[in-house]
Amino acid sequence: MGYNTNTYVCIERTACMKKRMTIADVARDLELDYSTVLRILNKDFKQHKYNPETVKKVVEYAERHNLIKNHVASALKSGKTALVGMCVPDLSSSPFFAELASLISRKLLQHGYKVIISDAMDDPEQELKSLNDFISYNVEGIIMSPYSRLKNLPDVIKDIPMIIVDNDLYDEYDFVGLDNVSTAKLLLEDMATAGIKKIGLLIYYQTEKRVKSFFDAARKFKIEMILPPEGLRKRAFLEEQCSYFQKSGCDGIIGINSNSLKAVVKHAVEKKIKVPESLKISGIGEIPLLEVLMPQVMMLQQPIETYASKVVELLTAEMQGLQKERGEKFLFTGKII
Repeated sequence: MGYNTNTYVCIERTACMKKRMTIADVARDLELDYSTVLRILNKDFKQHKYNPETVKKVVEYAERHNLIKNHVASALKSGKTALVGMCVPDLSSSPFFAELASLISRKLLQHGYKVIISDAMDDPEQELKSLNDFISYNVEGIIMSPYSRLKNLPDVIKDIPMIIVDNDLYDEYDFVGLDNVSTAKLLLEDMATAGIKKIGLLIYYQTEKRVKSFFDAARKFKIEMILPPEGLRKRAFLEEQCSYFQKSGCDGIIGINSNSLKAVVKHAVEKKIKVPESLKISGIGEIPLLEVLMPQVMMLQQPIETYASKVVELLTAEMQGLQKERGEKFLFTGKII
């Protein structure tokens, strides 16, 4: 009574082309009670003891017909989907987000959650669509590395637990990411030691707090720091930003993330610029093999494993109703390579 006959479905096309197999079909074929079959498939033996032969018969039947659990039906019955949505700004060309998404997925799987990963493709509209899709999937939690600050995000998310990672654009939610103050100080101290006087900060998305940290540190080291014009602050114009900085007399360029750092290294190679004699380069993020091919470039490696562990810890606690307050900042330092 009250069971959903579509809790399990068959994925074997040859056996199920004409009719979707249900628990009722299994029970009828094996001449067993419906509840007996369902409890055995759900491994629910707490209050019921079944003959080992009966258990074996049901399990072997399920294996022969490739029966899998219908999560949609289970979710409708329990109100739980065990799904978490994760939205990142750029999955295709960023090793950082690919590794972060992989680690978070694996760690959440250990807690019984599966992750739906969405690539916002550096597009605020796609970012908003991803969040709305998560809501339509009835996810139990959301992890977001924002590309831009969306208007009225709390009204969109409502009461769904959410953690922000890497780019701190929302004070309303817990944040896990880099300590921008110590990062800016570390990179600019290296620039100042090398005698750099004017630095261009290569950016292409909203990252106000990180930018502010660099400008604050630049004042302390008496370094002039400039940003690219508004019209060039897109990933498609990173090369133009590099040219703009050189025309502006910059003797140093810092990449705000791995894609920005990769762009300025590519610019230096293509223009045959001597690094660091004519241009000193550093940035946040890690480019594979760059420490071997161009060791004079300082890269700050983010603690991705630490991020993933903390995000999962916070989100699982909030999904279980254990997190009382939102808006805490969990900041970590990177490692120079």
